[in-house]
Amino acid sequence: MAILDRESQITKLFIFGIFFFTIIYYANAASVSGIKAETVKVDFKKVSSTDTIMGTFYIFDNKMVSYVKYPVLQIMVIDSLQTLIYYPNEKTALFYKRTTSAIMPLFNMFLSFFYDRQFLSEINFILISSQKKDDTLITSWSTNNKKKKLTFTADMAFYNDKPLYCKTYNYKKDLTNKIDFFDYIIINGHDVPMKIQSTATENKKIFNESIQFTNPSINQPVPKEIKEFHVPAQTLVKEIKW
Repeated sequence: MAILDRESQITKLFIFGIFFFTIIYYANAASVSGIKAETVKVDFKKVSSTDTIMGTFYIFDNKMVSYVKYPVLQIMVIDSLQTLIYYPNEKTALFYKRTTSAIMPLFNMFLSFFYDRQFLSEINFILISSQKKDDTLITSWSTNNKKKKLTFTADMAFYNDKPLYCKTYNYKKDLTNKIDFFDYIIINGHDVPMKIQSTATENKKIFNESIQFTNPSINQPVPKEIKEFHVPAQTLVKEIKW
C-alpha cells in the first residue's frame, strides 16, 4: 500500500491518540493531589473493516510518539507545530507543518471545556448551548469565524463528568462522525477511557472503527530509540502544509 493511501487511516489513529494522551497529560498537570505524569505509555490496537493497526503511544517532553508495529513499521512524532511520520522499511517520511499551535481543533476544544477555555478563541469554537438531564450533560459547540460562511458544529455528552460521546456535523448540518467512549479506568486519580469507537459518514458511506488501549503506565523510562529518534540521513521526505 502506498504511503499516501495510508494518510487518512493514520490521521484517524492520530486523533484517537491525541485525545487519550491529552486527557492524561493535562489532567495530571492540573491536579494538585496527583503525581504529575512526566511520561506516559500505552499500547493500542485499532480495528476497522479494512485493517488492524497495533503499536504503542508515548508522551514525553511535550510531544507524542506513536510507534506502529503492525502491519508496517511506522514512527509518528507530534509536537505543537509539526507532525512527522516515518516509514523505516521504505526510508520515506511525511512532514506536516502547521500554522497554528492547536494540534487538533476538535479535541483541543474538548479539553478546553474540562480545564481551560483560553483555547476557544484560538481555535474559533464557542459554546452555544448546555443542558443537563439527570446525570447527563449535553453541550453544543460551533465555529466562530465571521469571515467564513461555513459553520461546523459538535455535540458532546457527559455522564457524571465522563464523556459519553462526541458528534460532529458539517456546514450542511449532516452528521459526519460520532465517537463513543467506554471502559473507564482510573489512572493517577483520573477517569480515562480505554476503548473508543468511531462511526464516520463520508459520501453516504459509513465507516466504523475502534481503538483499544492496554497496559497504561506513567513515569516509566522511555526507550532510547524513541526518546532520541531522528529521521536518518538520505530519507525521502515529503513536506505537506496543514
